[in-house]
Amino acid sequence: MLAAAGFGIAAAGLALALTASTLIRRGNADMATRLMPIDGLALAYRAELMLGQDPLHPKPEIARLARAALRRQAVNPTALRVLGIVAITRGDERKGRALILQAERQSRRDGPTQFWLIEDAVQRGDVRAALTHYDIVLRNKPSSHALLFPILLEALNDPAIRGVLGRYFATDQIWAPQFASYALANSKNLDPLVALTMESGGLGNPRLAHDQAVGLIARLVAENRFAAARRLYLTMPGASPARLVDPALDAADLDARFGAMGWQTRAEADASSSLAKDEAGKPSLLLAANALTTASVATKLLYLRPGKYRVHIAFSRLEGGDGAGVEARVRCPAQTGDRPIWSQRANARTIKGDVVLPLGCDVQYLDIVVSGGSSGSMLDATIHSVAIRPR
Repeated sequence: MLAAAGFGIAAAGLALALTASTLIRRGNADMATRLMPIDGLALAYRAELMLGQDPLHPKPEIARLARAALRRQAVNPTALRVLGIVAITRGDERKGRALILQAERQSRRDGPTQFWLIEDAVQRGDVRAALTHYDIVLRNKPSSHALLFPILLEALNDPAIRGVLGRYFATDQIWAPQFASYALANSKNLDPLVALTMESGGLGNPRLAHDQAVGLIARLVAENRFAAARRLYLTMPGASPARLVDPALDAADLDARFGAMGWQTRAEADASSSLAKDEAGKPSLLLAANALTTASVATKLLYLRPGKYRVHIAFSRLEGGDGAGVEARVRCPAQTGDRPIWSQRANARTIKGDVVLPLGCDVQYLDIVVSGGSSGSMLDATIHSVAIRPR
């Protein structure tokens, strides 16, 4: 099960490959042992390097160097690990495993030891132990993220792994936020990430948890995954079911607190919208458009049930020359072509009309479209209230 979920790591080869790259940072082990033959760490590093050259057929000198390293420095996880791998290659798995466990007790920061223990836990089918060692590596070796994050992302498809991983996702503040960002950017199927987020309660840091949920909702909405976006939104602190069916301008829209679930404003070179407080401290939608420009500049996602509704939009300011104006449109993403099923242009500082949402139209977009009018004209308008009510 674990191998199928993506946890399969060839422990010996991978650990030794990582060990070889680590040696480059540690310096020249051969020179160190020549200059300081009593240096236990240098002897262990040299044994490690030799083992990496042919891990399946270790030379007798490797074990001799590792034992010499231990005699000179008893606290030497590298030497213990080397002896453990040598013992395993010679068929004494019990002794080898005991030596590697002893290496971990001496230093949890020894990356190759942790990788071996990951593979050992995987082979035994122990998800909890495997993720314990993943956590140790990810905390202490940031360079391991590039290797382990893709494996963890693939493993999210397994509910058993996701259930254990959720504990780290909800509490860790070192690597879990980075993994959340990686998963959001690289997930081809967002369902496992949504499940992890909802089952774990989100990241432990409230600000990061909010940002992660907003980013995930944005991707879900962009992919027309509206049901999943709705479920995730409702788990967010301060979320309101009413906001899913009510397009009223809300204080939460001023700081884009709920991302794609709130009013979305856009600013272009010749047309724009923005949210601001009016003199009474209430949110208003400011609109502008230059001449010869027509553009959709504001949108609210809604989850209204099919049926008949009355739309009412009121302006506190609506100024413009010939041809300038504001239009409201309703679209159903479920329908092909993305054409509006209803539209109404402003008249005397209001937009009023009835819209019928057909069966299958369970999610809608309410768009605000501005027109600057003819040459020499422009639009300057402010919406102070938006409402949609059942008829």
